[in-house]
Amino acid sequence: MKCMTGEPKYPQASKVVKAALALSHGNAEVERVFSASRRYLTEDRASLSEKTVNAVITVKDTMKLYDNKQKRYL
Repeated sequence: MKCMTGEPKYPQASKVVKAALALSHGNAEVERVFSASRRYLTEDRASLSEKTVNAVITVKDTMKLYDNKQKRYL
């Protein structure tokens, strides 16, 4: 859009739009970790520390990754 003088009406609009499009719009990784931690924090394991839950998730993810790599080579 241009003003009556021929100048752009909103000269900064393209910069704002480009900046907005450059932002990450996905929270899939965060949501995945929340879902995983919910699976491990059952009623009888509610006292697990954050560090322990993170360790369990890391081990489980590594085991899945390793298992998937093993299946490729079989």
